[in-house]
Amino acid sequence: MEKYKLNRTVEQFNYLIQGMLEHTDSLRDKSNSSYQYGLVDVVQALNLVPETWERVDYIRLTDEMGDTIQPFIRNGNITIDFYLGGKTVQESGGDLSYAFSDKLCREIVQNVFYPLHSAARAAHVLTDKSYTYYGNSFCADGRRCLKDITPIEINNVCKSCDNGKSVCILVLDM
Repeated sequence: MEKYKLNRTVEQFNYLIQGMLEHTDSLRDKSNSSYQYGLVDVVQALNLVPETWERVDYIRLTDEMGDTIQPFIRNGNITIDFYLGGKTVQESGGDLSYAFSDKLCREIVQNVFYPLHSAARAAHVLTDKSYTYYGNSFCADGRRCLKDITPIEINNVCKSCDNGKSVCILVLDM
């Protein structure tokens, strides 16, 4: 059952991203400022949001696994933040993902981000550390390339998120 849920989540994330890629030019026209322009209304109007997801506000959605998805545009770049396991604000400050799944993280990096290496500007995994892998057009000058990411790197990056100390955010910039 777990593999089914992982596959379903990956499929839903891919559907959202592919739909947004089809509308890249019209989406980029929404904002060229440094302000985050939430795209929840837009992706809902385009029927890219599964019925099982819930709208939180203009910038956040949650899926049935408890993950938070934030599609937005800033500086003309389409960005989607994936808070795996959701995001809980701690009383002591900072955010934490109590239900983080390193298996889902690996599936997303390998089966969602990696295949987009030619379309993506960059893919980031953010926790108390930051890992950035650049898409083909931005992969130069010694930068880590998304097309060259290995299963061992994916495993290590996702394991670093499973530290119980901070939130884990997977970010796709297009």
